Amino acid sequence: MSQEGGGGSGQWLKDAEAWVEDKRLKPSTFAAEFIGSFLFQFLGGSAASNAVDAGLTTAALGNGAALALLVYSMAGISGAHLNPAVSTAMLVIGEDDMSIPKWGIYVSMQLFGALMGAVFLRYLCPDTAVVRNPFVTQGILNEGVSRNLAGLGIFEFVMTFTLVFVICAVALDMKSGARQYGPLAVGFVYAAGVYCEGPYTGGSMNPARTIAAAIVYANFTGMWISIICVMIGGVAGAFCYKHLLRIEHNPANSRDFSASRYV
Repeated sequence: MSQEGGGGSGQWLKDAEAWVEDKRLKPSTFAAEFIGSFLFQFLGGSAASNAVDAGLTTAALGNGAALALLVYSMAGISGAHLNPAVSTAMLVIGEDDMSIPKWGIYVSMQLFGALMGAVFLRYLCPDTAVVRNPFVTQGILNEGVSRNLAGLGIFEFVMTFTLVFVICAVALDMKSGARQYGPLAVGFVYAAGVYCEGPYTGGSMNPARTIAAAIVYANFTGMWISIICVMIGGVAGAFCYKHLLRIEHNPANSRDFSASRYV
């Protein structure tokens, strides 16, 4: 029995060493996810805070533009997931060379980055921005939908399904004719999601942003419903694209870490 336990422990250590040495687990990739998630939370939340006076378009286009620019900046380093729902979807469908260790570190960096962004927002944005229209910085339900958690779940499921479906189309599929415009397409679909559900749910489509804002603002209304539906929606979107429309890989470098990057 002891020999078996020692063997198992030795194999675990060998696996851990292999993960650390794997070129796909470079510190720069995780740093990119942290920095990108921090900036997305900060820039997107700031734009949404200004929407209290400037209107929903400021929140939608501000978030969409921030995401597009950050994806353009980080895609060549980490793939620019910046969203646990995207990383989870890639893990489930077996794309972007997503392993369980890589997924765990990605999600941790995304959550930590978003939390830091939310902390900055909490102390920089005027209190009136939160009191008058809390969805714009917290990404939670407003009073109207807080009495309809099913509505929250459906909104978040459909919008995240759409987001990840588009990501698969423009970032993973080699037969796409607009891969070089992929980050722009991702930014537009995020903006569309904010336009559609922002006034009702906050338009999160991102568990890291939802969790971070809920913690910093100490408001957990509907948080678990949102997270569960966002995660399921993301996986469903990726699964449907891969198995219904068929992701086509580049046979020359289909297993290369950069093969699923925007070009």
